[in-house]
Amino acid sequence: MFSVPSPDKRSQDSPEVTAPSAEWSVEIKLTHVDCNPADILVHFQGQYVSTCELDYNILRVEIQNAEKVRGPVDVGRLCLVEDDLTGRWYRGRVQNKQKDLFDVFLIDHGNVLSVSDNHLACASEELLMLPPKIVCGFFANVLPVGECWTPQTGKYFSSLMGSFINGYIHALLPHKVLILESPTITNDLSKLNFGRSVDTGTFLLFVEMLTEVPIRPDCEQIPDLLIKNQIGQGLSFKPPCVQGVENILSCCGPKQTVGEMVKVRLSAAVNPSAFYCQMICVEEELKLMSEKLALLCDSKTENIRDAPEGNLGLLCAVKGKDEKWHRGYVQFLPVNSQVRVLFVDYGYCELIKVKNICPLPSDFLMKPIMAFPCALSSVTQENEDLKKEQRDLLMKGLLGSALSVKINDFDKEHNFYHVTLCSVDPEVKTEVTPDIVAQTSKVHDHNMTIPLRCTNETRIIPSNIPKEDFEVGAVFEGYVEHVLSPGNFWIRTAKRNQDFEHLMNTLADYISTLQQEEDLLENPVPGTLCLAMYEKDLHYYRAIVTDILENGAEVFFADFGNTEKVPSWLIKKLPESFTTEPEFVLSCALAHVLPVEDVWTETATKYFRRTVSNKALEIHIIHKTNDRYLVDLHEIGTLNKESLGLRMTNENIALYWKYTPTTVFLVPA
Repeated sequence: MFSVPSPDKRSQDSPEVTAPSAEWSVEIKLTHVDCNPADILVHFQGQYVSTCELDYNILRVEIQNAEKVRGPVDVGRLCLVEDDLTGRWYRGRVQNKQKDLFDVFLIDHGNVLSVSDNHLACASEELLMLPPKIVCGFFANVLPVGECWTPQTGKYFSSLMGSFINGYIHALLPHKVLILESPTITNDLSKLNFGRSVDTGTFLLFVEMLTEVPIRPDCEQIPDLLIKNQIGQGLSFKPPCVQGVENILSCCGPKQTVGEMVKVRLSAAVNPSAFYCQMICVEEELKLMSEKLALLCDSKTENIRDAPEGNLGLLCAVKGKDEKWHRGYVQFLPVNSQVRVLFVDYGYCELIKVKNICPLPSDFLMKPIMAFPCALSSVTQENEDLKKEQRDLLMKGLLGSALSVKINDFDKEHNFYHVTLCSVDPEVKTEVTPDIVAQTSKVHDHNMTIPLRCTNETRIIPSNIPKEDFEVGAVFEGYVEHVLSPGNFWIRTAKRNQDFEHLMNTLADYISTLQQEEDLLENPVPGTLCLAMYEKDLHYYRAIVTDILENGAEVFFADFGNTEKVPSWLIKKLPESFTTEPEFVLSCALAHVLPVEDVWTETATKYFRRTVSNKALEIHIIHKTNDRYLVDLHEIGTLNKESLGLRMTNENIALYWKYTPTTVFLVPA
């Protein structure tokens, strides 16, 4: 669009959305990795690459010379511990107590000593100033393909000992146990089919349910000052949140019927009251969609990646951490060359590099969103046995198992389904309906469908919206809004700038009062007036439905001149009060020129578009047929206001064609 209205005010009334924050990048040398087939979480020990050995050598001497106050120490506390075989003292943390023996983890060495209380001593603050030399944690965002890790996976993890890895700290468990994602390890496991990549929010929920330890989201647990010089991005312990865009998922996902059973997989989860499901039957379609996007976005012969950032719309193509392409929703502007993206067919968010985001081809824009939001009905019930059963099934679902869900109710206010999880029943519903949920809470009484009149531009024009009218010979200042070719473009007059801005601002104010699912236009037909979102700036504008598509419509933006495909959940009813203002664009063709070939070439169209873009022009009306004008354009500010048609002729971009009143007005498009 040539002109953008005032900033969108919808955020004032929408739920709070936390701005994206990157994760904390660290480099670690792995000293030990433990992949036990009976354990889902893979444990590791290592050292930060930035560790200064000299500091720890000095510390070892200070520990031996320090005065010792012997005595028992509480479990979980830091202390000094003596090896009764060598008589040397070390820093440690009491892990467990069995009768008279204390199991103490040596925080600078990684092994455990079992000693009696007379080998323990309190540690002074001075001796604890240096952070632990050994860091411990679990690898994040990867789970076994089946119910447990295979022996081959164990061999892979064993091969990592002694290697250096880069990773991102997502959270901290008690005693500074890291939840660390290593993209290299996750990608290796996925490619070898040893493991399954999951999003951060889902993994943190799994860890919380498995350990029964709440994941602390605050940023007070900065791991160690040792890594302060390694920070490449910044830190966020908060799990990804889809607040503010949950309405997109809720009103665009598959429609479910209360009382039915459906077979699903959990695609993302934040807690038992906020998770997303995909029907089993869409898995193949999602796989095909990802493969087709990969062909388009990875192809060297395509120019899809060359599009500027401004072309990224509401939905885009995104290459995730799994190295596969998906549909995504860009929530924020880039930070440090990364942007937070909602994967709309799954329900989770990730930080994605800007280079891995492409405009979404229109064919993929019209496909319904595959995830639908759910909450466990048992959360609000008092039956503890039922709660435990649902918790176990939720854990099973997080591990990738298929489940059956019973749809108990639909919360219209918050747009999610109350469900009960069940073991898979082969008789439950697996087919998906192509319909898109349109839960509307407010409907206008009118649904304006108007007579149609087709022009030689093959678009449909409403006959009841007033139109600006000019007589032959009129001269005025204006701008070109949209170009298909020199024989088919739309202009806006400068004298109506204030009216244009007023309408855009009024529309933005009106849209800001609506929720995402409100006032959706149901069952549109060609000729219906509406408000449609333009995907490149995310604003709604006046439009006319020109064609019906499977999951949306093709619309003509009446105040700009372009025709676009828009999903049905981004088309709203147009209040009658917005239909009185005449259209702001005039359909035009350039006078006195003909294409060198039978039709206007791409080269000629690009030249014309570049010449008129964002420039004030003096417009001369040469001829008028119905609602279409033949115009001569002169660039204001140039010598003698040179005619654009004459310039194109002189540069052999076009052929000269002198229009006279007796000439038939039939200009090639």
